[in-house]
Amino acid sequence: MTDAPTDGNQKCSFREAEEEYRRHVVPTLERAAQDLMDVRAKLRPFEYVTSMPRPSFSRVAHLLQLGRFVMFPGFFEDRQPASEINVKFITGQHLSNLYSILSSEIAYAIRHDHMRRGGECTNCTSIARDIALEVCAALPGLREIMASDVLATMEGDPAAGDQVDQIIFCYPGIYATLAYRLANILWLRKVPFLPRMMTELAHGRTGIDIHPGARIGGSFFIDHGTGVVVGETTVIGERVRIYQGVTLGALSLPRDAGVRLRGEKRHPTLENDVIVYSGATILGGETVIGARSVIGGNVWLTESIPPDTKVFIKKPELVIVNSRGAWEPPRPRRPSPDAAFRAPPARPGSPDGTGPPEPQSPRPPPDPFPERAARGIFPSAQAGPSPLRRARLPYRTPFGPTSSPGPLPGLPYPQGETAPYSPAPRPQAPRRPCLPRMPWTARPDPVPPAHAAVLRYRFPPLPALRPRNPHEPFGIRDIRSLRRFPSIPDISGFRASPAFGTSGGFRGGSGP
Repeated sequence: MTDAPTDGNQKCSFREAEEEYRRHVVPTLERAAQDLMDVRAKLRPFEYVTSMPRPSFSRVAHLLQLGRFVMFPGFFEDRQPASEINVKFITGQHLSNLYSILSSEIAYAIRHDHMRRGGECTNCTSIARDIALEVCAALPGLREIMASDVLATMEGDPAAGDQVDQIIFCYPGIYATLAYRLANILWLRKVPFLPRMMTELAHGRTGIDIHPGARIGGSFFIDHGTGVVVGETTVIGERVRIYQGVTLGALSLPRDAGVRLRGEKRHPTLENDVIVYSGATILGGETVIGARSVIGGNVWLTESIPPDTKVFIKKPELVIVNSRGAWEPPRPRRPSPDAAFRAPPARPGSPDGTGPPEPQSPRPPPDPFPERAARGIFPSAQAGPSPLRRARLPYRTPFGPTSSPGPLPGLPYPQGETAPYSPAPRPQAPRRPCLPRMPWTARPDPVPPAHAAVLRYRFPPLPALRPRNPHEPFGIRDIRSLRRFPSIPDISGFRASPAFGTSGGFRGGSGP
């Protein structure tokens, strides 16, 4: 493939652009690089210039994936499905890979921390291997806790169904909880910043931010999960439910709080069987939510509450302001024929007592034919709705749409009404006759398939029908449909003949 030819003007423009790049862009970039080198002396902590490896987010993400393989065997194996024969082999293989990657990442994290503090690590590899072995030994107990979390999700969410598969596959709260529980094991063993990398990966994927230093009991359920924040020193008991947008955080902190309050209790405590609904904010290290308490949505709470307590916000007042800044009452619903019986009594004034009164439900329109009311055909407009509407009967009665035999027995009519209400009939367009399309194509029935013949028969046009369009294609129908019209002769014994076919010859089929 050859390049398109270029003329002399384009070559000159390319050369000018290259000269411009050399004269202006290159010197500017060189000066910027030199300026960055000049500020290195006071910004040394913000760079990592060493040949020593460091923990990688990609390998930490692979660790979380291996943790899912071990916690829930057979759910996430795409290449090699698990069975009763190879499930032990697959679990051992995942566990071996988990130990290998985890030990190397822990060693990188410890070595990096020692280097930042100005020391050297002589036995980082052995320490990392011991911690990795402790993590692998804690996985069976962690699997039982994760099973309780899945069961709590199934019990607390009706949309989860009656199987755990959907919860394990799809629910973001389970993924975030698994990442937290793996990171918490490393946090308790003083592994530097590797636990926080795990929880931040889950935070970016699910929107749930759980600090690895929090203490969370079993049967923990996070529904939806987006916007949930759990602080470092939060303590959560057993069987706790949290919905989206919940914040378990600290109160306003001073500027030096990062140094002065490090390690202190700054976040709330939730005891067993507590439910916190969406948008609630609970702050403070001394705030304790008693067991079996319920915190309503959008509650701002900074004080402790005793057990078996419900905390809700008082129903706010709804104010509607239009574009002109004036109060505007709610629009009434479309009135129905029996609105007078179902409409609530009108309340004088607006909700705040300053606006106009609420509009009342309109009464039925006046009778356009008042002379019929005297003859008993229609009630007067002031008689109110019909008892047929109160009895949930349709407008069209068996007596016809425009007449009535008189009052029905057993139904009292209010305000002197003497006949059931029946609206005036609406004008309807005359219906067109439903006649078969022509010409017809019939198939003898019953005839063996080997001797079946397609029959085309063209009926003469009827005078009442419009003339057939000569450009309209012929339709094909089954012979059995002809039995619905007794005036059409029986042609089941006829044989197909080119005289009855179209100019294009014979066509098969049973419809147009």
